Amino acid sequence: MINKSAIVAIFHPAAQGLSWLIREKLYRHLSTQITNGVPTDIAFVSFRKRLRRAHQIKACAMIAEVEHRMQDGATMAEALKPWIPLDEYGVVGAGELSGGLPRSLDLIIESRRRMTRVYMAFNAALVNPAIYAALTFGMLWVIGKFVTPELENSLPKSKAHGMVYTLYATGDFVTSWWVLIPLLAGIVIIVAYVWSLPQWTGKYRITAERLFPYAFYRDMQGYLWLMGFAQLLCAGLPDTAILERQKNQGSPWLRERLWAYWFRMSNGANLPDALLERGKYGLPAFGFPNPDIVDDIESLAGFPDFPEKITVLAMQWAHELEEKTLMAAKSFGRAMEMLMYGLMGLLMVAINELSSQLSMVHGG
Repeated sequence: MINKSAIVAIFHPAAQGLSWLIREKLYRHLSTQITNGVPTDIAFVSFRKRLRRAHQIKACAMIAEVEHRMQDGATMAEALKPWIPLDEYGVVGAGELSGGLPRSLDLIIESRRRMTRVYMAFNAALVNPAIYAALTFGMLWVIGKFVTPELENSLPKSKAHGMVYTLYATGDFVTSWWVLIPLLAGIVIIVAYVWSLPQWTGKYRITAERLFPYAFYRDMQGYLWLMGFAQLLCAGLPDTAILERQKNQGSPWLRERLWAYWFRMSNGANLPDALLERGKYGLPAFGFPNPDIVDDIESLAGFPDFPEKITVLAMQWAHELEEKTLMAAKSFGRAMEMLMYGLMGLLMVAINELSSQLSMVHGG
């Protein structure tokens, strides 16, 4: 099952500082305070007092260190950098640079909530299949541990055939140390997947992004990037300067994409051409922030209100992405449920066949 901490770990495995629950409260607090004219340093002091009252000593110490770094001349993004994920660091930095810090903080909260809703939907979709899987495993373990050893006196494994032989073999497997191999393999796969989201680059990563969950990760990160990019364009920064800044603040995966766009635009390409261009050595176009959105950006390029139109486009896209992914979660849950029903049905068939073969042995 996937809980909220697992969600944060999946999307931000390097975030070992402030938890998302603390960061969400911090961002909301800062957004409200700054919008109402409270200086940033005063807003941090009041938030640290809140943490102290709640006896959250570790988080309180981290915020105190952030205050010290800001007093020494660091920007808020730089001061927070050791304790927040890279993508949030980039959005906070963009907000500071554009003068729209409250909006950037609200954007982070909104995007995380979308991720949480989607992953909670997948979590809910997995509840019944997980229960059925646990019941099936438990039944097989009981059969392998207690039933088949007794039955072998009447129906030796060597004489069993068909589904009954499969039942015997499965019972032996789930009661042996071999059962740990799939479990360990599953753990390795999960760890590799978590690591790969921000780290894996290259041709095969682009291919993997045709499918969930890599497509979802690309789209959510693309949404965050596009909103930050549009904010900085609205603030009057040149597009190449924005990309140069953002590529230095991103994960290896994001850096690969933004470096390519920055390089192409530094050599005369416009934004749509940079997004659509194929890479060297047969590398396909990245399709980042999203293949369909790239086409929309191409159609909007050249208009004087391009940054505003991009912001509206990104908001609409995020809403559609969430709805589409929630529907996919429901379909996935139904498919998993049907799979578990099928496995339990096969188990019942095997038990019935066992009764028939026992009757034949005794009848003979």
